[in-house]
Amino acid sequence: MADAYPMYDDEELVSSAPDSRNYKGIGIALLVIIIVCALIVTAVVLLTPPDTGPRVKNPRISLEEILTGAFQPNTYNGSWTSDTVLTFRRGNGDLVQYDVLKKETKVLVTSTTFRINNLGNDYSISPDQRHMLMAVERKSKYRHTFEGKFKVHDVHKKHSYDLPQPSSGNTKGFVQFAGWGNRGSQLIVVWNNNLYYYNSINSPPIQLTNDGVLDVVFNGMPDWVYEEEIFSSNKAFWMPASGNKLCFAKFNDSKVDIEPIPRYGSEKTPSVNQYTRIEELRYPKPGRPIPTVDLFVFKSLPKEGESSTPPAVQVRPPQSLRGKEYYVTMVSWIDENRLLVNFLHRNQTHAVLAVCSDQNRKNADYECVENNVESSETGWVDISQEPIYDAEKTAYFLKLPVNDGLRGKFFHVAKISLTNNERDYLTHGPYDIVDIRAYDKTKRLVYFMSGREEAPGERHLYRVRDTKEDENNVECLTCDMGGGNFTDPSESECTVLNAHFSPTADFYVRECLGPGIPTLALVATKNNTVVEIMDTNDRLRELVLSRAMPQVRNFQAPLTDSYNAAVRLLLPPGLRDEEIIKYPMVVDVYSGPGSLAVNGRFGVGWGHYLASRKNIIYATIDVRGSAGQGETRMHEIYKKLGVIEVRDQIAVVRYLKSELHFIQENHVAIWGWSYGGYVTGMALAKDTEQDPVFCCGISVAPVSNWLYYDAVYTERYMQLPTGNSNLFGYEKADLTRQVENIKSKKYMLIHGTLDGTYRVYSMVNGEALLLWQNFVRHQDRVHLHNNHNNG
Repeated sequence: MADAYPMYDDEELVSSAPDSRNYKGIGIALLVIIIVCALIVTAVVLLTPPDTGPRVKNPRISLEEILTGAFQPNTYNGSWTSDTVLTFRRGNGDLVQYDVLKKETKVLVTSTTFRINNLGNDYSISPDQRHMLMAVERKSKYRHTFEGKFKVHDVHKKHSYDLPQPSSGNTKGFVQFAGWGNRGSQLIVVWNNNLYYYNSINSPPIQLTNDGVLDVVFNGMPDWVYEEEIFSSNKAFWMPASGNKLCFAKFNDSKVDIEPIPRYGSEKTPSVNQYTRIEELRYPKPGRPIPTVDLFVFKSLPKEGESSTPPAVQVRPPQSLRGKEYYVTMVSWIDENRLLVNFLHRNQTHAVLAVCSDQNRKNADYECVENNVESSETGWVDISQEPIYDAEKTAYFLKLPVNDGLRGKFFHVAKISLTNNERDYLTHGPYDIVDIRAYDKTKRLVYFMSGREEAPGERHLYRVRDTKEDENNVECLTCDMGGGNFTDPSESECTVLNAHFSPTADFYVRECLGPGIPTLALVATKNNTVVEIMDTNDRLRELVLSRAMPQVRNFQAPLTDSYNAAVRLLLPPGLRDEEIIKYPMVVDVYSGPGSLAVNGRFGVGWGHYLASRKNIIYATIDVRGSAGQGETRMHEIYKKLGVIEVRDQIAVVRYLKSELHFIQENHVAIWGWSYGGYVTGMALAKDTEQDPVFCCGISVAPVSNWLYYDAVYTERYMQLPTGNSNLFGYEKADLTRQVENIKSKKYMLIHGTLDGTYRVYSMVNGEALLLWQNFVRHQDRVHLHNNHNNG
């Protein structure tokens, strides 16, 4: 019997068919992918630049190279002996004379003599070319003064001997000054603050003055403040070309207050000076007594065989100055019988140029009569350069300010008559001349150095005829020597120069100072043609080309009141604008009145090392108060030290941080030396916004309160610290009143205890306030026995 539900086996419910994969399409797709990848690889290979190795190929500047002066160029070390003879030291160390016309060289003193006496350039040749005076041992006193032991080298006999001492009482052999006169081998020596005269090197010394008192009364040499702030020299006497007369200054510091200076025992010999010694310095401060100065003239110096000289007569100042406080800033012999003297009122806003003469009366004093007056209502007056006289000695040329419309005053070449006192300007325009270098009496041409309106940091040589009618006939002799490209020293671009003229101005040594490698060339003024290349600094050129030098950029940054700031940046050699890498920046500040830091002068220093080796941007900025762009801009800081220039520095750095993406915003430091140390402290104090510009700073040898600095410098820019003068300005400029604002920043002070320029008391006073308020981020370093240069 059959089942009701038949049973079936499991079956696949799909139909069976052959394999249908598309291997052809897969192959085509893979081929396309391979072709595309090959194209990409080919494009990458073709478009990728070849590997040229490291971006910075040359070695970076080393610290040792900076400290040892490896980048110091050979500079001009000569002087004109006559109209056509130049005396200088050659590269091998020989002192030679070169005859420009004959093109002959004669050795005066061999390098062996210099080596035996351990001499650098501390020597001078007598007017008769027969003797060389050498300072073989020096004991520095202040910046320019020193006590020295001198030797005399006989050029013809080729032997050296000790300078005959001015007095038998000088057993140690040191004198305060020794220098040649204007004829033969006559010699002037200062010892114990008194003048001594030698008619020749073989003549016995004759004492000219006898009232000198060490550190109190000075004859023929300046006291500290005149040396530091006015003469910048250790010499205060003047002779006419004949060498027959002598004018000298006498400084009396008896009423000047004393600043005690501690001198500590030597770490090399601790048993010597075991206790601190106190030295005294006559140091005039604002509002306190200043030195008195008198001029005297020896009308007839002793002749050979004479043992004495008639007493000196006095040079009496103009009537308007008698009984008043003043400085003497310039003395010059017009001719054998007349002097030109600049008397500067103590407030330094009023200067009197006076002609002084005895009217050919035998024993009469020299009476001074006003010739020209220079005053300023916006700032200070500065007349210190000696003038140059025309051929007839009826006029002289001087750098003085003159109005240029609404743009204010600029410094130009002034011609001032000695007969009718009239003043004419030979140049005009919105630029400042720097100084007057020479006068060609035959062609009646005045040579002067000047910047340009668009480039105040440049220094070029110009000439102009000495008549007012030719005032537009100004010719630049060096403006075609280069375009100011700092980055390629191999081309020796030259936009900063110096010129050293022969007495007749027929020739000059053209000293190119940068921005390219410095060079020296002898040039004839007739056609302004190079007679001979004297030095090209090839060793330095090779060294610079073999190093990874910083990139240098110069540009203008906007300030308020339509002013611009000049900026120079030293950038790391590997920096590229298109990259996003950021670098820290250090701002090197000075900003003192009348200074000029941004220029084309060649120099490789600390900033170049930081940029090259450490990849740090190094910035230098010229703001209001700097020189080169007119008196009006420079006088912006008058009576306001620590205000305008500090504000401008902060504003420019803030601008740089906002405009240049490669600056690391919160890693910007500022540092400065001397006045720059003061600006550094004030900048940190004034930089109080939520987003500060600077994170730290270093002040080296700064002033913190202008009441403690010297009267000549401080009163020039700040006037007196009195209620009816500028007490408010002194208070605003006082860094010690600003220390509360520095506590959030890292700050270091460095000072030398023997700094006679910025007394350490000024720094210590501000430092005490910092410590009292427990500003733990403040550091200090005091250098025992170091001076203003920390040396």
